[in-house]
Amino acid sequence: MNDEGGKMSKLRICNWNLNMGGDNKINIAPFIKDYLRNYDVLVLDEIVANEKLLETILDLGEFDIYESMRDSGGYANQILIATKKELKGKLVTDHLNDDVKVKNPNLLEVRIRYGDEIYRVIGVRILSLSERELQKSQCEKIISYIRETMKADDRIIVSGDFNCGQLKGDSSKTYEEVKDLYECTSNGQRSSLVDYNWHIIKELFASVGMKLTETNGENKSWGISWKGNITYDGAKIKNDLVIVSEAIKALKSEYSWDFVRDHEEIYLEMAKQKRSGSGKNSILHGYPDHARLSIEVNQDKKYE
Repeated sequence: MNDEGGKMSKLRICNWNLNMGGDNKINIAPFIKDYLRNYDVLVLDEIVANEKLLETILDLGEFDIYESMRDSGGYANQILIATKKELKGKLVTDHLNDDVKVKNPNLLEVRIRYGDEIYRVIGVRILSLSERELQKSQCEKIISYIRETMKADDRIIVSGDFNCGQLKGDSSKTYEEVKDLYECTSNGQRSSLVDYNWHIIKELFASVGMKLTETNGENKSWGISWKGNITYDGAKIKNDLVIVSEAIKALKSEYSWDFVRDHEEIYLEMAKQKRSGSGKNSILHGYPDHARLSIEVNQDKKYE
């Protein structure tokens, strides 16, 4: 976002899971482009960088486009980062090194110049695995990557779908202070959230000097409901996160479901006609089922 003198006064980033399901043949919903305007950086996850998606980004104007490596064969998701040309983006890495023990999360890093400083923009997506411990292991791989590449005073912005950002209790407290809230389900059984949750993610990133604060706006980042806010066994759903290094002092973030309200008839119809297979998401691939996460960085002042 530029001021009257043409200088970029604030850096506006959009992180959005586009729900393409790893399918190269899926076209994104036609309204997507309308909600990607007025951003300087786009971090799109659960995408496949097919011709239709790339055309959509190019139609927005002056963007450089970068994409993460895609596994060959079958269904596989990618990350796409698009940066305004004036930010002079540079690809750093499009994947993590292979590990036979733990499947890699999607990861893509692009460096940009905002004002007089270099910023590292890292888009991520933890894969939807059945076991929380494996998801935590993927998160730890992202931490290892940051630890190995981080320099003092690096300005780092990590954003993406962590696939288990469920939050219980006060987000400002340590995990030890709220651990009891995660241990059991509402019926008294051991909860899988004890292995991987919002507070654990917060502490993992704190180990490399990065900070996770709660994003509000419309409160939940996943799960479409016309009955108010939904929860996961009493936890607030915060799958889509932004985490920054200490060098970034001014950050605002919020979730928005405006695209669902604007296209309510389409989403209601999908909700009525569930995809084949019991328990599957009723939202068709290509139509977002995550909130749009808007992030704003201001290097000139600190937000109150």
